[in-house]
Amino acid sequence: MMVQRLPLLGVGMLLMLLGLLTSLWQENLIVAKFIGVLSIRPTMMIVMGWTTVIGAREAVKGID
Repeated sequence: MMVQRLPLLGVGMLLMLLGLLTSLWQENLIVAKFIGVLSIRPTMMIVMGWTTVIGAREAVKGID
């Protein structure tokens, strides 16, 4: 998740320092970061819980 958030903020900060972003866009950049985090959360939960699924599958195979 950090890999996805850092480039967005880095590019936004660079554009802000160069004067290419207005204050409205700067605020939208922060909102976009939070929306991005919320949209990736379900996928991250699946990835983090995958080891539990594999363990349960192996346990069921061990019963047979």
